Amino acid sequence: MWKTLLLVALLFGCSTTAYSPGSLHVKFSYTSTQGYSDHDRAKLSTALKLLSWTVNSSQFQENFLAAHFTETGGLSNRQILDKFAAGLSKINPNSYELRFIKFNENSDIIGFVLFPLPSNKIFQNEKYFTRSAIAVAENVIHEAMHLIGFDHVNTKRMYTSVPYLAGDIFIQTLLELDPKDFGASLDSAAVSWIEMKARQQ
Repeated sequence: MWKTLLLVALLFGCSTTAYSPGSLHVKFSYTSTQGYSDHDRAKLSTALKLLSWTVNSSQFQENFLAAHFTETGGLSNRQILDKFAAGLSKINPNSYELRFIKFNENSDIIGFVLFPLPSNKIFQNEKYFTRSAIAVAENVIHEAMHLIGFDHVNTKRMYTSVPYLAGDIFIQTLLELDPKDFGASLDSAAVSWIEMKARQQ
């Protein structure tokens, strides 16, 4: 299966970079899910593994530090990255032990968190959860940035806010990496990964 996927990548001319571990040791996991089927939880697990793997790469750290964020609360990129790396858990440093709650709404809301903070709850819209594990992971890092205190106003500037741009950096980094470095556990997300690379060409 992997040989087939990598052959497709080569045929589309997708360039990749070998995975290089960075200085971060962030781990995403869930402690509970509400409204999720076994299939949903499998997708969520894949998304969280993929997110953890990607943000801990040196490539992600380099891309993050080079980004042009707005609405930072006066923090530098390094300070934002350090805050992200610290995680949410008071017991397990560098960890995001999250509670996921599914809702069903015909709107453009992909997910949200509830204020005031602190909280470890992320609400996900069923309408968008049907997308790939990669899209789920992108939303999780967006909401995680909200959980550690970063927000945005609904203007054009929101797309360079920390939550939005962190999601973009996750995707950017993922497209730079080689799927085979992640391992066979990627499952169906590998197809989306290859497809994303192909669309870049």
